[in-house]
Amino acid sequence: MLFKSKVELSPNILLGLLFAFSVHILVALIDFIVLINTLRQFKGNQMKLKKYALLGLCVSLNAYAQSNFTSKFKLDCDTTSFVIESNISEPLTEGKIRSVTPFLASFLDTDGYSTSITHGCLDKDDKGQCLSLNNNVFCTNPLPSFKVRSIKSDNSVIMVQNRCDNGYKKFINISYEGNKLIYLEDRMYFMLKNQIHETDDDISFHRPALIFTKTNNDNIALYIEKFKSNFLTDPLPNSVKINLGVNAYSIQGSLHNHFKLRTECKAK
Repeated sequence: MLFKSKVELSPNILLGLLFAFSVHILVALIDFIVLINTLRQFKGNQMKLKKYALLGLCVSLNAYAQSNFTSKFKLDCDTTSFVIESNISEPLTEGKIRSVTPFLASFLDTDGYSTSITHGCLDKDDKGQCLSLNNNVFCTNPLPSFKVRSIKSDNSVIMVQNRCDNGYKKFINISYEGNKLIYLEDRMYFMLKNQIHETDDDISFHRPALIFTKTNNDNIALYIEKFKSNFLTDPLPNSVKINLGVNAYSIQGSLHNHFKLRTECKAK
């Protein structure tokens, strides 16, 4: 004979079992939420680490690019040797100029300069050989070297000594490319900034650019070069307020008369 039994649970027991089951579900849900947040934080930390690593890399690269010019300029520069190319039909090569202008006398190994230039040609129709004839004015106090000093910590503005007639000229940084800094005399900078154009080709001849470059022996090479339009890089330094739409070619002048001179500077 088979007996069947029926178990009946009281309402209190059912409520207790339901409560215990709910607690287990809630704990599991909380553990799941904690796990998700932990994964998110781990991923976020990874992104932060990547950002910090990228930032550090950028800072390192920028520091490396600027490492050659980290301190303010306090330089003594040798005067520059040169050769006069009086045959105006011949293009200028490095180390040659047409004449020693008052501006160039600030840098050159010379006791004087020219204030007027006269061209003379062998043939009356001006198709023969033409020469430039220059007068001569003596420097008041010629020195064997000249000084370069920064007046701003970032070398954006420098003062350059006139080794011929004393005094200083101000130059503005218009371009930097790692180990190269290019400066224009403040009057040339003013011309570019305000788009003032001169029809006289000699205007750029009188006010060349100064280009400082690090050398292998830790000295600084200084190039004194006639202005070229490609000296204006894009982007320009923040301190330079020049409209890149300026017709720099009209200030650049003829490449036939483009000159480039070199000397060296030592830190003091």
